[in-house]
Amino acid sequence: MRTWPTLLGMLFVAVCKASPPTYDEAVKLSENIDNVRTKEWVESVLKPFSNHHMEAVLHLCVDLLSEGSTAARFVVDVQAAPKSVLVHDDAPTPFSDCLKGKLQALEWPKPPKDIRYLPIVINAHRPKDGPQNADDVIISITGSNTPLERTREE
Repeated sequence: MRTWPTLLGMLFVAVCKASPPTYDEAVKLSENIDNVRTKEWVESVLKPFSNHHMEAVLHLCVDLLSEGSTAARFVVDVQAAPKSVLVHDDAPTPFSDCLKGKLQALEWPKPPKDIRYLPIVINAHRPKDGPQNADDVIISITGSNTPLERTREE
């Protein structure tokens, strides 16, 4: 009789461990990494990757932005990089769904072994007045406590 509840409990624990952390949990995990090699990887590999790919990805999804500010918070599971990554959306919207698909399609750089989850915030603001095209959108990309921030202004 005790076998069934025990197996159910073990299954619950296994499912919980298999699910990705929330964005806030991923930020806390990344703050605990204090490794010179990892910091060098962020600066020399991840930052150039972000600079090269993110603007193009954002321009593909910018038509789904509504007026005002939009924030997309993702947790990127880079364990299987470069072949594939899983992107978990903290609060899905049409804009973030588009970004998620495009981010998953990229070939991400292989991270150091102590990084599994990358928390990323993409903030975009579509101005009320003026032309409504991709070049008028102000974008900020932030990767937790790493210097992955970039802003594009008019």
